[in-house]
Amino acid sequence: MLAGCGHGDAFQVATAHPTGPLVPGPVALLTYSSGRSHSPAWAADGILYTYQDSVGGPAQQWCLGRLPPTGGSRVAQWCEVVPDSQIAYDWAATSPTGRLAYLRAAGHPRALAPDSWWVMVADGGNPWYGAPTTRVLITLPGAPAQQGVEQLRWLDSTRLVWVADTRVVGSPCRGCPVDTVASGRMLVTQDVGRTVSANLAAPIVLAGTDYATSVAVRGGDELFFTLGGDARVYRRAVSTGATTVVWDFGVPDVVRDVQIAGDRMVAILGGAVSFGYDASAGDSLQRDGGGDIVVVDLVSGVVQVIALPFPVRHPALSPDGRQVVVETGTKPEALYLVALP
Repeated sequence: MLAGCGHGDAFQVATAHPTGPLVPGPVALLTYSSGRSHSPAWAADGILYTYQDSVGGPAQQWCLGRLPPTGGSRVAQWCEVVPDSQIAYDWAATSPTGRLAYLRAAGHPRALAPDSWWVMVADGGNPWYGAPTTRVLITLPGAPAQQGVEQLRWLDSTRLVWVADTRVVGSPCRGCPVDTVASGRMLVTQDVGRTVSANLAAPIVLAGTDYATSVAVRGGDELFFTLGGDARVYRRAVSTGATTVVWDFGVPDVVRDVQIAGDRMVAILGGAVSFGYDASAGDSLQRDGGGDIVVVDLVSGVVQVIALPFPVRHPALSPDGRQVVVETGTKPEALYLVALP
C-alpha cells in the first residue's frame, strides 16, 4: 500500500532539541503552530501527538511528532507526502516492547472522507516502516459499521484495543466549514502477533460495550471504559469478561476520556457534551466540546476537579500519574501540559 510514495523526501528529524515548555508553569502550552494539534500519548522517550502541516505542498498533511517528556521543541516528526493526496497519521501508541500502532488515512485533499484508512503497526517503532493490520471502514460480525477508529491502546506487546466510531460529515449551518463528528460506538480488540504478518487474527468486538466513548488499559488484562451519556467508569477483565463499575460521578454529569496510571484515574467530566439520537447518522451520537479534568485516587476515594479557563479533551496521563497532556476542546486544537496535585 505504501509503495511508490517517495518516502525518501518525507521523513524529517528535528535538529535542535530545547526542552521544557516555552512558558513553564502548572499549566503550560506545548504547541504553538497555527495548525491543529491533538491526540497526545506518552511514550518511553517523550510525548507523541498529531499535528497539521503543509510540508511538501499546499495540502495539509497530518503528521506525527514527538516532544521531549518535559515539553519543548519537537525532537522528531513524520510527514508522508504523496502527490495529489492528503495523508493523515493519528492516535499513535507504543507497546511495552517499543512497537508503534497508529492510524493512516489517505485520500484526495478535497475529499470529505479517506479512500484508504488502516490501523497500522510498526514493529520497530518507526511509522516509516509500518504495515497495515485492519481496515477502518468495515463492518465486523454482529456489530454496526466501524466508520472510524480512535484511542488506539496496547493491551500488551501483541494485542490492541480501540474505540470504533460512528462518524457524520457535514456543516452545522449554511456557509459554515465542513467538519466531522466522531462518536464512540464499541470497543474492538485485535491480536497482531509478535510481528505483523499476512495471517493476522480478525478483530473482535467486545460484547457489552455499545456506545463506548473511551478506553484505557492497566496491566495486560484490565480495561477501563466509558459509555455515551453515562456518568460511570467501568472496569473489565479481558480474560473473563467480568465487568464492574469503578466510579459513578452521578447524573447529570457525563464522563469520558478515561486514563489510568497505577491507582490514579483521570477523565473529562461535564462541560459541553450531549448524547442522543441523531437523524443524520441514524444512531445515537455523543457530541463533545470538552470539559474539566477530574482526578480520582482509587484507593483513598479522593476526587479533585481541575477546571482550566477553557474546556479540554483527550487527556494523556503520564506513567507516574503526576502530569497530564490535554488538547483544547475548541478548534484549532492545541496541547497543554498540566501538573496534577
